[in-house]
Amino acid sequence: MDEKVQRKRRSKTEAVRGALLRFKEEWEWHKLLHYGEQHARSRGIGREDIESLVDEYRAEAEASVPHRPAQETGTVLKERAR
Repeated sequence: MDEKVQRKRRSKTEAVRGALLRFKEEWEWHKLLHYGEQHARSRGIGREDIESLVDEYRAEAEASVPHRPAQETGTVLKERAR
């Protein structure tokens, strides 16, 4: 660890803080994944269902957003910025 800390020019405290932060972030991801797996299992959703559910969600989300031509969008944004 000392050699890596010296190469990155960080103190041991900074290195430990960074390692603890990464551990915490990974732990939060694991908890979230576990929650998602439990929730899916309770609803009878399997791995084979995921792709079609995501596609369905994206299609619904896209349908609910009004579309404007790119030029009009740029014009509207420029007018709002004034």
